[in-house]
Amino acid sequence: MKKINWFLGSIIIYSVVMYLIEIGTGTANSLEGDRFYLWSERCVAGILTLEYFIRWTQNKRYPLTVFGAIDLLAIFPFWIGFFVPPEWLGMVRTLRVMRLLKFFRYHRGLQFVALAFYRSMMQLRALSVPILIGIIFSTVAMYEAEHLAQPETFKNIFSTLWFTLVTITTVGYGDMSPVTHMGKIIAMVTFIPVLSLFAGIIGVLGSAFTKVIEEEADPANDPLEMFKEVRVSQSNN
Repeated sequence: MKKINWFLGSIIIYSVVMYLIEIGTGTANSLEGDRFYLWSERCVAGILTLEYFIRWTQNKRYPLTVFGAIDLLAIFPFWIGFFVPPEWLGMVRTLRVMRLLKFFRYHRGLQFVALAFYRSMMQLRALSVPILIGIIFSTVAMYEAEHLAQPETFKNIFSTLWFTLVTITTVGYGDMSPVTHMGKIIAMVTFIPVLSLFAGIIGVLGSAFTKVIEEEADPANDPLEMFKEVRVSQSNN
């Protein structure tokens, strides 16, 4: 079994490396580049698809498991390529990088990182509703205040949502900013509470990561078993 896992891990790394080399050639998609990259991807996708169906035959509930979902994501970019327009193929092939998530099955560190997110779900759900309300209100209010004064900048809701998210995450590219008095007032009134809620999310995740880093240091801790314990604990609450 270790040899099979080593082989699968090797072809995953190979497929990602080949993808990086392929996009370095400047091709829009695999159909327009060297046929080697196309057939290389077909071979890798064929092996991973075969693995997926073998695991499915061994466990009928396998597609409903986390591992099944990750393995499906690993072959998804290849098969979906047969059904999307050619102009989408370049973006679809970027999903090949997600195959690296298959190392979740074997990598203890990745399992502990996922455990941190899983433990935080209840707190994140509590914070998600108010922050979503704040983001929506900030976006529509800023759009109403600015789109007439800056029609090329705040031209639609999507562009205004971009401004809101970039601002509350403190990235601040500087490509958009309010110029009206109303827009500046809206920014001052709405962004501080939304930013505070966003900081709460960072705090929850930071606390969870600190805990799993300490637990990962103990080789006796099994992250997959700890997943089950958290699931039972949350279902009882």
